[in-house]
Amino acid sequence: MFTASHSFRKTSRPGVAAGPFQWESYPRSHLHLPETQTLFGGKMDPSLSQQIKKEAQNLGFDLVGIAPATEAPHWDRLCEWVERGFHAGMEYIPRRLSAYRHPSGVLPGCRSLVMVAASYPPVPLANIPLGVGRIAAYATRTDYHTVLREKLRLLAHFIEALIPGTQTRPAVDTAPLMERSFGWLAGLGWIGKNTMLLHPRVGSYILLGAVLTTAELPPDPPFPKNYCGRCQACLEVCPTGALVAPFTLDARRCISYWTIEAKSLPPGQLRPFFDQWFFGCDLCQQVCPWNRRILRSGGVPGTRSPLVVEARQLPPHIAMCEVLRASDSILRQWFRDTPLWRAKPAGLRRNAAIVLGNCLRKEMCSHVTICSDAVSRSDIGPSNISSRSVTPNGQQTSSSIRPPRDFPESAVQPLSPRADDWQEVLTSALQDPNPCVRRAAAWALAGRPTATVRSTLHEVLARETDPDVRQEISALLSEISAASTSSGQAPYPKALD
Repeated sequence: MFTASHSFRKTSRPGVAAGPFQWESYPRSHLHLPETQTLFGGKMDPSLSQQIKKEAQNLGFDLVGIAPATEAPHWDRLCEWVERGFHAGMEYIPRRLSAYRHPSGVLPGCRSLVMVAASYPPVPLANIPLGVGRIAAYATRTDYHTVLREKLRLLAHFIEALIPGTQTRPAVDTAPLMERSFGWLAGLGWIGKNTMLLHPRVGSYILLGAVLTTAELPPDPPFPKNYCGRCQACLEVCPTGALVAPFTLDARRCISYWTIEAKSLPPGQLRPFFDQWFFGCDLCQQVCPWNRRILRSGGVPGTRSPLVVEARQLPPHIAMCEVLRASDSILRQWFRDTPLWRAKPAGLRRNAAIVLGNCLRKEMCSHVTICSDAVSRSDIGPSNISSRSVTPNGQQTSSSIRPPRDFPESAVQPLSPRADDWQEVLTSALQDPNPCVRRAAAWALAGRPTATVRSTLHEVLARETDPDVRQEISALLSEISAASTSSGQAPYPKALD
């Protein structure tokens, strides 16, 4: 385990030159940190912190540090981020914005935060067949909320027993708490240009948690430096240009936002860039130089992280036809205790339809790649995208997969890669009760604009009553007609909205 006080001797230095903005340059005077004599006077016993860190280590956390309960270090930047609309449809953020300002909004009387990080194994970005969707690495196992919350409860009970009379509250990604900022303040790492918290020894494949306490504990120093330097790999690889600047993510363009958080259908001009990402996206982590070691070794060597030791594992690639064919109850049975259930059945079917739509468009182009490098990016994202670092050399998909309960073998490998199968299941999805799924299915089918597909879309348009679905299909038919007139080819990948 590496605590916040762990002395790091750097052996390799990828991109250590100063970048355009340094998170560690945030003025310490703004943090209102206690004076040194207050830290180690009669109020706080430094040995208490060591005992707490030791217990966190025993619980399997890879990193642990202690931050003072001060105003969130980057709260003003969060306010600016919300003002610019970068939170997209995550309205719970502006609704609780004032609560993010200070940990006392989560636990009244909070004086300290015990910040922890648990690592999880990456999923190498290997070639996968058409018709199969990718899942972000963190989501390929039991829901981290469930796993980490139990460990944090145990740590909270330990603190309460160690310091009688203190109050605690565990937090895992659900409370209005700026975990990454307080992780930096506790010395767990720096915030990278991809907005992830990075530690030089464990990379960014980590999930954060906290135990807030009314006990006043000696805080660790903030992480001393930002090691991103001049590296721009994460910004360059993002296919939708969601990283609009170093350290700044526009969720309105982010694949993870649209496949996890959003309830609506992503804009038509973004959908081709989702490629085969079914749930989440790991591209900005895959290319980070600080994750090379983790990718090579398949995780943090020697970790006892509960996300590795105790979590049940999903297949990292799922056949999209099976998702669209499955009933709500079956999808719940497969995914209810994993992060994928956050998207609910409608979101999962919407995502599956988009993946199949991109697969149909790839087939029409007779050009199969993992990345969207063959796609004209127009105004979507950076034009100098390179796929050279996307696939880690020498990586193979782990064979030690434990599928979820009653998970069909056909969902791990597609029954058939034929486009006819995709067309059949997408045609059935045009009758889904959710309008968003019907829109996604129509868009997907338009990627193979045969006479049968055109006829199907006309029939659906004649009986469809939802105005958004009707508008989608009408626009698709117009695009197909225009493309057929001019070139006789499918309109891929042109903006449809």
